[in-house]
Formats: sequence, structure tokens, C-alpha cells
Amino acid sequence: MKRIIASILSFIMICTCLAACSEKSEEKTTAVITADITTEETVFDGSAAAVSSEHYTITNAMLSYFFYSGYYSEMSQYGSMYQQYYGLDTSKSLREQEYAEGKTWYSYFLDNAKTNASDVLHLLEAAREEGKENREINTSDIDAFISGIKSQAESDGASLDDYLIQYFGKGVTEDVIRSALEMYTRAYTYYEDVYKAMDYTDEECREYFEENKSEFMLCDYYSYTFSAQLPEDDGTSTSTDADEVDTTDPDVIAAYEDAKQKAQALASHSGSAEDFGSELRKLLIADYEAENPGEPITDEIIEELVEKRLTEGAKAIGEDNERVAWTSGDRKAGDTKVIDSGSGRYTVYCIVKPAYRQEYVTKNVRHILFKTDNYESSDEAKAACDAVYAELESGTDKSQEHFAEVAKEKSQDTGSKANGGLYENVVRGTMVAEFEDWLYDEARAVGDIGIVESSYGYHIMYFVGDGDIAWINTAKSSLRVNELQEREEQYAEKYKLTVSDNIPYFMD
Repeated sequence: MKRIIASILSFIMICTCLAACSEKSEEKTTAVITADITTEETVFDGSAAAVSSEHYTITNAMLSYFFYSGYYSEMSQYGSMYQQYYGLDTSKSLREQEYAEGKTWYSYFLDNAKTNASDVLHLLEAAREEGKENREINTSDIDAFISGIKSQAESDGASLDDYLIQYFGKGVTEDVIRSALEMYTRAYTYYEDVYKAMDYTDEECREYFEENKSEFMLCDYYSYTFSAQLPEDDGTSTSTDADEVDTTDPDVIAAYEDAKQKAQALASHSGSAEDFGSELRKLLIADYEAENPGEPITDEIIEELVEKRLTEGAKAIGEDNERVAWTSGDRKAGDTKVIDSGSGRYTVYCIVKPAYRQEYVTKNVRHILFKTDNYESSDEAKAACDAVYAELESGTDKSQEHFAEVAKEKSQDTGSKANGGLYENVVRGTMVAEFEDWLYDEARAVGDIGIVESSYGYHIMYFVGDGDIAWINTAKSSLRVNELQEREEQYAEKYKLTVSDNIPYFMD
């Protein structure tokens, strides 16, 4: 199921994969890899089958396109992480750099391309079996994407053929790209039908909840950690560390015991979460004054310090660790627990809100995003936003349908643009604060429209209305995941694929 969703979502990324490397010409070369689609043994044949099912074929040229598109989309999202944590060097051949033991970065991206191709073929075969293979599809995004490629090639002073070779490899032509994206679109259209047909009753959701409570039950708690302090020769003290201290040393043992007793003393003060909070404030004020001698402490600073010690929406049931195992019991607000975190650290936990299920109602919203990064300045982004907002406000059509059409045309949010800017069943904590504050305003009414500024840029918001109750939304999501996973397994068994043993290299 995760493979299918990843493949379908990558369609959107494929349609915008050049954005990161062509919006600003000076940034383009950092994302581009050089095509070399021949090997010593094999001459590249773009029309040869790479992955095929009974009725459909993805050629080498199409797979090359999938390969490069996958590379660009992943690098635009995760490139910094790949470079920082995995040591990926985009200036060197992916075939010479290991992603994991015995696996190169080249094989990683090639395997992803094969997986995406396989998932598309499975979906197309399933659609064909249901008589939906020849349904009319919306090719406007494909047309716009290809038009954008042509414009960028012209801007770079390159022919279209040369430009496509540079970005996607030999054998990739306009017709190849169109064919590949039409296959994706047909697969995606069928997938949407399948997904939308997956609906579950409240009773089915309740049954799932009863069988899987650990997915739903959350808790809120305060925590504070005492670290053992060892005296230094200069009269100061330092925290202990298991790698640096002798835990058999009497001074270390005494420091550990002192930290443990302090933790137990804080835990014993609790008669309620409020009592614990009061004691916690005293400790945090003392810590702040010790770290910032002579600096006044305000109520705002105190509240910020306390807030940092409050964890909300933590997993409440399970055996993941000692804390979760403890909150799995019959707890009430004010209950405390001291847990040895190791290396002379003892953490005190206090239940603020015992195990609960999210009963609030989620929200549905559409938005049109004007990304600050796409303009020379924030003022330019705001001006563009204001102009579209003024058109919406002055127009006679205030319907959600009209807003959706404008979003498809104007929005710069690739995640929702194709869907008319729609986000359904938005759960608290999933959007940036400004977006969420507007959406969850108690005064919000269906049809409300407004502008919100966030770290992304400027959003024109349209309030669609209430969604599912949060826990029911979670249950439905999990049920869909399970059902789609079952379908994926059925597809793999039912629709056999042939993967060529002679797929040529697509790059150095």
C-alpha cells in the first residue's frame, strides 16, 4: 500500500520535478546529473521493454524518464538530508557511492523507478479488468508541464531534444514523456476511484479502535530531568557522563544518589498536576537565575519555560519504553513517576491529562499559496496574493467550486494545487500555526475567506467546513492503509510483470 501511494503521489512531483532546478538558472546545475545510457555490453534501445505486464509496457526510455524524475523530486525534498547524513555527493557518479552496504545510490534510484513503474502497471491492469482503461483523462497538467519544458529549453538556448537528453537521458522525447505521464494519469485516476470508494461506518471505526487502542490513546505530561553533578577542581560542577566517569567511584555514586533523591522529592510534592506545576515553576526559575545571574525573569519567560516541559499528545498505551508502559496503566492527573534515564539522569513525569482519545472535529479547507521564495521579495508575494484576493472578493461567484478553479490556476502549493487547494480532515498540529489558528478559530463559518501569512508565504483561505471527528479520521486512514495493502498484494499476485535483465545504465 505504501508503495502505491508513494508512486501515485510521485506523479505530482514528476510534473513539477524541474521546479527546483529551473526556477532560477544559477541553481539549476546543482540538481542535474549527466546522462550516459550505454554500457560496454549494451547499446541503449529506448523502445525496448523495461517493465511490462500482459497489456502494458514501460520502455527503457520511459524508465529513464522515471529514473531522472524520481531523482529530481527526491533531491528537491531530501537532498540536504542525503548529503548531510548519508554523504551523497551530487558531483560524483551515483554508481560509485554506497547508499547502504552493497547498494549504491544509483541502484537505490533505479529500484525506486522500477517500483513506480510496477505499481503503475498493476493499477492499469486492474483498471482494464474493470473496464476503466479508456476513460477520458484530464491532460491539462501534462500539457502545461511539457509547455514549461519547452519554454525552459528556449530560455536556455537549447533545442528541445538536447534539453530532454540533458535532463532525462537519451531516448527521452516529448512523446515518451507524454506517454509516461498519460500512463501515470490513468493509474492515478483509477487509484482515486478506488480510494474514494473506501468508506467505513462509525461502527467499523469503533471496532478498529477497540482492537488497536495504542494507535489512538494519547496523554499529556510534565517532565523534568535531574542530572548528577560532580565537583570540579575549580569549584564548579559538571554533569556526569557514562563514557567519561567511573561509576564505581564514591563521588560518582553519591552524585547519582543526590540526583535521584531530588527527583523523588519533586515527585512526592504532587497531589495534583497543578501542585506539580507550581513546584516545577520554582525549579525552572531557580535554573534560569543560575544560568542568567542578575537578569530579571518575567512571567512570559516563566510560562515559556513551563510550556517546554509540557508534552501534549504523547502515546499513552504500549510497551515502547518505560514511560509508555507506565502511562498504559490506570493513571490519573497528578500521578508521578521517576525513571532512571541512565548516566546519572533521573526524569520525573507527572500526568496532566491521562489517556484520552481525540474527540475534536477536524476541518476542511481550500487555500491558494503564494510562496515567498518564488518572488524577489515578500512584498511582491503579498501583492500577488492581494490581487487575486481582490478579484475573489469583488467577483459575483463566491462558491467553493469557483475558488477551487482559481486555486488550480494560481496556487503554488504543489501538494494541493491539482485538487483545487483542498485539504480535508486537517488534524491539529499538522499545519503551520498561522494556517491552523485561522482554520480552528471558533468564529469560523462555512464560506469564510481570508489571508494568512506563514513561513511559506501568503495563503488565501477558504473555509469548507467540518470534517470527521479526529479519532474516526485516524481509524479510517488506518483501515484504508490496510485495505490498500491487501490490494497491492492481490495485484502483485494477479498481474504478473516481466522486468528486463538488460536495462541499460541511465547515467555515469
